[in-house]
Amino acid sequence: MTRYLGSCATLLWLAACVPAMGATLFSDNFDSGVSGANWTLVTAGQNLLQGDSAHFFGTQSAKQVNAFGNGTNDVYYMRTQPGTIVTGGGIGPGQKEIAAVQFWDDNIRTDQNGDSSINLGGTIMLANNALSDFYQLGVNSAVSVNNYYMRTSLGGNVATGVARTQGWHELRIEALPYTGSGDVQFYIDNVLVGSGNRRPNTGSGFDLNEIRLGLSIRTPDSPFWFDNASVSMVPEPSSIVLITLALVGLVGYHLGGRRQG
Repeated sequence: MTRYLGSCATLLWLAACVPAMGATLFSDNFDSGVSGANWTLVTAGQNLLQGDSAHFFGTQSAKQVNAFGNGTNDVYYMRTQPGTIVTGGGIGPGQKEIAAVQFWDDNIRTDQNGDSSINLGGTIMLANNALSDFYQLGVNSAVSVNNYYMRTSLGGNVATGVARTQGWHELRIEALPYTGSGDVQFYIDNVLVGSGNRRPNTGSGFDLNEIRLGLSIRTPDSPFWFDNASVSMVPEPSSIVLITLALVGLVGYHLGGRRQG
């Protein structure tokens, strides 16, 4: 019995520690460039993401370039093609939807192009394709040139306490089942940096079925790079623990029956 209880404790500890695995709904490593099968322009005529080998995981990444001067000065996104991300009716109990990307920041904080202003913008956004709710994480010089920022459509822009540094950073947005309080969480390099609230009426049946790379401001003072963009639906750790408890109970039941037999 002591050995059995020790095994149970070990299983529960492992269940709490092992990262949740789930269904990948979308992924792109940009090794073949920025594919029109995955990405589309928010406004016709833009060319915001380009395959680039300056910084990359694998063969290449997607470089965010400045669109100023082509007649689309204020819209600065590329988004996944409609229908690319299918969430199947929203985030169910015991699940969370995760949007993540590797993000290269040159950590430039000054006016590089000499126009007497500092314009820097690079983010990942997880959204409903009608933009009835969305969440962002990245760099926005209108909020802070020194720290990374986060945003929910309900709560607006907030500077995090994380200082910008040069190099690759994982930006991750986790949307939990709707409660109206703390049901969006923001992570930088696997550290929770803040949370926000989903909008009312974004519960059952509401799809977060789009990600966008970029930001709706120009970024002439520094480009940004993206790699390994993904969206996945995973069980929350508490759900894994419950499943493990059920398995432990089942094993215990069979062991008890074997002793009685």
